Formats: sequence, structure tokens, C-alpha cells
Amino acid sequence: MPAAAAMALFRPLLTGPCERALAIRQIAFAASLRDRLSDHDRQMVTEKVRWIESLERGDLVVLARRDPQAATLVIQSLVREDMRIFTRFVASIYKT
Repeated sequence: MPAAAAMALFRPLLTGPCERALAIRQIAFAASLRDRLSDHDRQMVTEKVRWIESLERGDLVVLARRDPQAATLVIQSLVREDMRIFTRFVASIYKT
């Protein structure tokens, strides 16, 4: 599939509205495409991670535990924001 067509298909899925029900899936999708994302797309995903962490931390933790690529994306997004939020999130990943 040509790159332009692929971009046309995944961009709306990745950058769709900030809806709680979709955010975790959008983050997982973005993690699988991380190497193909533009800087602008990465920034949008970072903002989405920070937003959903404040609302659905438990779901974000489950995603990070299940998907190492998503864990990397989430951790990179949170580490730049607030060290307390980052620390709390990482502690949640390793909590049993």
C-alpha cells in the first residue's frame, strides 16, 4: 500500500477526537506505528496519553503491562510532564 494511502487510513484513527472510550485504543495503535509517526503526530499522542492518564489510569496501566511498545510510549510521554505522575504510573505498572 502506498505510504500516502496508509497515512490517510491511520491518521484519523490516531488523531481522532479525545473520547475516553477511544483513547486507550488510539494509544495502543500509535504505539504500534511509533516509528512511522511524524513529530506532530507524536506530540498529539503525548498529549492524549497525559490527558487519559488523569482519567483512566487503570486502563492505561493494563495497556502498558500487556504491550511493551505501548509501555514505552506512555512512559516517554509521562516522564516529560510531572515526575510525581510518572512515578505513580510506573509504580502502578509493577504493583501486584
